[in-house]
This record gives sequence, structure tokens and C-alpha cells, in this order.
Amino acid sequence: MDGAVAKWLHYLKLHKYQWFFNSLSYLEIEFIDEDNIDDFIAKVNKNSITRGAQKKICLSTKTLRDRSQKLNNLLLALDLEVTPNELCEFMSYMRDILHYPIPNKNCVVGDQLQQDIVLVMEKLLNQLLEKLGKIRSLAAQSLLGMSINKYLECTLLILGNQTFMEQQIDKTSMFAETLRCRVHRIPRNFN
Repeated sequence: MDGAVAKWLHYLKLHKYQWFFNSLSYLEIEFIDEDNIDDFIAKVNKNSITRGAQKKICLSTKTLRDRSQKLNNLLLALDLEVTPNELCEFMSYMRDILHYPIPNKNCVVGDQLQQDIVLVMEKLLNQLLEKLGKIRSLAAQSLLGMSINKYLECTLLILGNQTFMEQQIDKTSMFAETLRCRVHRIPRNFN
């Protein structure tokens, strides 16, 4: 889990505070907020953390806490027709959230979070394929082009994450290949 937290902190540009997180469990990290961060800092009893960094840590741990609910909301939203703008926003959220640590079997029982992520990825793929079916050419800087790039980036993040089960990795790999094949059949404008 330490490696995942280190990558997350680097992604957030908070890696200089890794000393703070090293002595905390995943569940403790998840529940850091504005009301208790000073207690956690006192528990670690080391250096100080700037107020700006504390605020960023609290916002990031809130995102971590809210991740399951947000994924459930995405699952419901993706059952409906989404606009290219919404699709791009959903992809950005998924890309960001996949940089956050995912608890392994030592932290939580089961893999519900991973299952939800793969299900969201499946629904996002269906939305992308539907949108691709309605166009004649694809431009890299279009919302759809950016969504495709973000989607493929998400698949790489999943494939490189050891907390996903083999069948989840295989399914995600199949999603990426399906999208690549579909994109290769469309005339592209990448200028």
C-alpha cells in the first residue's frame, strides 16, 4: 500500500509530506479532515505541514472518502445519454481517481471498489462506442478525441495496478482493444 500512497502523493504534488502518511493506515488516511488533521499531525509528531498543504490533504482525503458514492452516481448517469462534455468530465474524474490509492485485501474485505471501477469503465466504453458510431471523422482535439485518450490512459492505470484481479485486468484490456479497433476504422484528423 505504501507504493500506492507514494504515487498518489506525487500525483498531488504532496510527496514532501510522505513522512506524515508513512505512519498512518489506509483507513486513517481516508478519514483525515479539517477537524482532525491537527490530531493526526500530533500523532506523527514530526515536522509541520503548511496550512495550504493541510487544506489540499483534506480535500484529497474527502475525494478518497467520497469515491464509492461518486462511482455509484457515475453508474447511474452512464445509463442515460450523456453529452460529449459530460463524457469528457467523467473521463477526467476516472483518470484522477485512478491515481488515488485503492485499498488492497489487507485494508478492506472484498474488491467492490475495483468491481465498480471496471463497471464504470465498461459503461464509459459503451458511451464512447455510441458516440463514435455517429461521426464520420475523429479529431484529436475534439471532446471525443480527448475522452478516448483519457479512457485509454485509465485502462493503463488499471492494468498497472496490482489491486485489480486477473479477470478485471483481462476485461479492461479487452475494453482498450475494442476501443482501439473501433478508432482505427474511423478516418482521423490529428493535425
